[in-house]
Amino acid sequence: MLYGVLEDWDWLTSGYCCFVTISTIGFGDVVPGSRNFDTTVGQLKMVVAAVYMLFGMALLSMAFNLIQEEMVGKFKWLGIKLGIIRKDEFDDEYDGGRRASAPGGPPPAPAPLQYFSQAHDKTQ
Repeated sequence: MLYGVLEDWDWLTSGYCCFVTISTIGFGDVVPGSRNFDTTVGQLKMVVAAVYMLFGMALLSMAFNLIQEEMVGKFKWLGIKLGIIRKDEFDDEYDGGRRASAPGGPPPAPAPLQYFSQAHDKTQ
């Protein structure tokens, strides 16, 4: 709660500012350094807030990506357990849907997906 110390805000206002800033809602009602933007200290606070936003959004994006990967893995597992997806499609380590090719050879064509009893070719 660095903003609480720098801006003399209470913990609720500081937390609100952090959440609104990182989630890119940005109402603009609570802005660090806005009281004295004409001074060097106020401008420095705005620069620190911009760096905080940059790293905070990158961290939040990575967290969402990790959650997404976990959910995709769980749904694939559930699909295999329920018999919706064949297990042999996911035996190899995930490589973006591509199979390894021979050295120096052309890349192989993507394998068609097999859901239920119908084959669906991704290339068509």
